[in-house]
Amino acid sequence: MPSKKIVTDIIVHKKEKTKMAVPKISQHIPSLLRTQKIEESPIMADVVTSSSNSPTYLGKKRTTLTPDIPDDEHNMDVIVPSSIPRPIRLGSKRRFLPFDIRPFREAIIVAIFGLIGIHMVFIVYNGATFKQTLFQETIAGINELKQAKETLTQADLSATLQHFFSAESAFTEARKSLEQINGGKNILPSSLITTSDQLLNIGESLSHAGRSMTEATQILISANNFKLALLSLEQVENDLRDASKLLGSLDISFVPENYQDQILQIRGELPTLKKALDFFNEMTPALLTFTADQNTKRYLIMLQNTTERRGTGGFMGSFIEVTFQNGKLISAIPKDVYTVDWQQFDRKPASQGLQPFMKGLALRDANYNPDFYQASKDINWAYEESRQGSIDGVISIDESIVPFILNLIGPIYLPDFKVTLRPENYFTILQYYIETSKDDPETPKKILLSFIKEVSKKINDPQILLKSWHALPDMIAEKHIQVAMFDPELQNLIEKYHLDGQLLPPEDNIDYLHINAINVGGNKGDRLLKRDYEHEARIREDGSIEITVKGTWKHLWTDAEETQINALFPGLNKLTRKLRDNFWYVIGRSNTKHVVRLFVPKGSTLIANNGFVYSLKPSEENGFLMWYSEVNVPKGGSTDFSFTYTLPYTLNLTVGDNYRFLMQKQAGAENETLTHTVKLDPFIEPLASYPEKANGTSNTSTTIDLDTDRYFEMLVRKK
Repeated sequence: MPSKKIVTDIIVHKKEKTKMAVPKISQHIPSLLRTQKIEESPIMADVVTSSSNSPTYLGKKRTTLTPDIPDDEHNMDVIVPSSIPRPIRLGSKRRFLPFDIRPFREAIIVAIFGLIGIHMVFIVYNGATFKQTLFQETIAGINELKQAKETLTQADLSATLQHFFSAESAFTEARKSLEQINGGKNILPSSLITTSDQLLNIGESLSHAGRSMTEATQILISANNFKLALLSLEQVENDLRDASKLLGSLDISFVPENYQDQILQIRGELPTLKKALDFFNEMTPALLTFTADQNTKRYLIMLQNTTERRGTGGFMGSFIEVTFQNGKLISAIPKDVYTVDWQQFDRKPASQGLQPFMKGLALRDANYNPDFYQASKDINWAYEESRQGSIDGVISIDESIVPFILNLIGPIYLPDFKVTLRPENYFTILQYYIETSKDDPETPKKILLSFIKEVSKKINDPQILLKSWHALPDMIAEKHIQVAMFDPELQNLIEKYHLDGQLLPPEDNIDYLHINAINVGGNKGDRLLKRDYEHEARIREDGSIEITVKGTWKHLWTDAEETQINALFPGLNKLTRKLRDNFWYVIGRSNTKHVVRLFVPKGSTLIANNGFVYSLKPSEENGFLMWYSEVNVPKGGSTDFSFTYTLPYTLNLTVGDNYRFLMQKQAGAENETLTHTVKLDPFIEPLASYPEKANGTSNTSTTIDLDTDRYFEMLVRKK
């Protein structure tokens, strides 16, 4: 875990010639947002001049995070009234931002295709142009790259590969023609020849990189051979590094002005491209380990149904057992959790608040811990106790991605059931057959396993894979995908790039909240619940902080939905009353019942609580103080609850201090909002804030979707 460090700005007043250390935000790094161990960089000595009655900023001791994120995207909104005798700064929000692979992806695309618009041989010297052969060969290479871009967009990998081959060949021939043009007779200046040769070499390298990247994709799709694909990707890395070096040293003075901007734009992508290549270089051995390049590894892909909430997302009714051997995927077997965990005789005790609803944790219940890594260890233990052997890691994918997949691949027809699943009906149809199954009561989830198999057949389509790649960063940030590996080196990388789904390790002097709802009613009612939270922080003149949290859960069932379901299943009323009533209950035409667990800083003091089934009870879990109770919501109605507490620390308002608040969302949760409000007692003023400007007022409020972890910060001091 990252060590705690305090970053300070060293301020020297010209007039008083005294040094003052201004506290800045300490390095609180949430597990989802964690990058790597923080390393101190040398003190910066940048001198900023100022007026006689303003302090001189001599430098700062700072921390560096890698992969770095451009500063201009993470500036705090700072408001420093002229009456303040010295600058007080907000800490960078960088450590609270999810790691995003999208800039890497875009940098590679720009690098490969950016040169398409640069007619590289339109280089004129004393009115003489290069020979026609060179012109034709270079234009041929450019046109082949254009075609490669088009066919890649259409996911036609065979055509894309051929175009990259042809482009590489054309640039190679053009470079040979350039050598023949000069012919050792010094017809053209050496600098011009060098520039031209560099441009053609860049085109050749990028064409070869595109070819290798396409080959790697084909290998993954056709052979599931990760080890072989990585060899092609290593060539991509080498080619892009070569092109990057050439671009960095390129003298563009010989390039026509109307093309210089395009080259400069591509050159501007080089820092991001370098990080992308470093990222790939770091990930290559990890991917080889993950895919068992020298042995055999087995993983569970848990399919979490978020319509029935659990600690890490949703009920794990089904999963896929995946096996890799010598770098190849050799099996992916979908299973029903009930066919496995009936063999589990030893069970761990349930967490506080859950004991009334279960005797112990079976495999299907093993994800009640909101920290995904801890839950994964429980899943592994339960799998072993079910006589299935040990596993090497757990991957979670929740139900929220099903509509996305169906929109990509189109409707799925299940011949055994004679039904077609679409984004708007898949949930209801699946639940109908699961809950009313008569022909095979031992495997009521037969339709779900059939659905998984049909999706697996279509998901290997290259176009689907490319579109899924574009959506991957959002799925990770919103915790619809979580990963835990039991290999320490793999797990370190997973934590670094925020796939781990862990809770933030407790830190001092930061307001923290995680609301974790667990459905104990046995129905899928979470799909019908809209959850709105209000978090109010009252900062007192003595620096103490009082927190009030209000929650409103609204059940969205309507008669219109019931009418639609009856129309979808004309034979519903012909079922036995027991089957019919069970279906309506599970589908959500019923009250919901949840155990709610509230994670706050250890040492917080509860003042009041209202609206819960019983008064909040204290416990400790994952290093936090955890209060728990139950929340029931009537069908079509709503329930309000609230709790008030004081934080275990105070702010130093005399010199100015930062109030910081982090709320971590529950994995897989959707349809939730957060309103965060800061209220200041009289004689306290806001100096700066993130993400909203304080505007010099004593009350600030921000409403935002709780679709990912949310961080807020305000710098305050006494007037």
